[in-house]
Amino acid sequence: MPDATALAGKHQVRPLPFQPARLKGLSERLIVSHHENNYGGAVRNLNRVEEELSRVTKDTPPPIVAALKERELTFANSATLHELYFGTWGETGGRAARPSARSRARTARSPAGKSSSGSPAWASPAGAAGRSSRTISSGAT
Repeated sequence: MPDATALAGKHQVRPLPFQPARLKGLSERLIVSHHENNYGGAVRNLNRVEEELSRVTKDTPPPIVAALKERELTFANSATLHELYFGTWGETGGRAARPSARSRARTARSPAGKSSSGSPAWASPAGAAGRSSRTISSGAT
């Protein structure tokens, strides 16, 4: 297995897997800007943080290491989610890719996140209202 520090800071921005000018409803300028600035920024920041982490020694204060690890996770998640988002548009920028049969089957079996009508709670006005009207009890009576 290769040394983790040898791979640190080597992530590259993946090109868009579609032609942004072909999208309907989203401008080419918006998509290209989001890809370059948001996704590209996450990848560049992930590389910087990993380079910093590769210089950590046993004398590095734990709060510094913890902060760097937190930022690494944030930027890695952002980069991954952007890759998944851009990947859903397909090669031509057409309709979003259809979920796999396995994913659809898992969703059909899982009651989690469903409203009483069976639709996702976030998709129904009642579900959204139900979430926003909840209060958190402090435990005091």
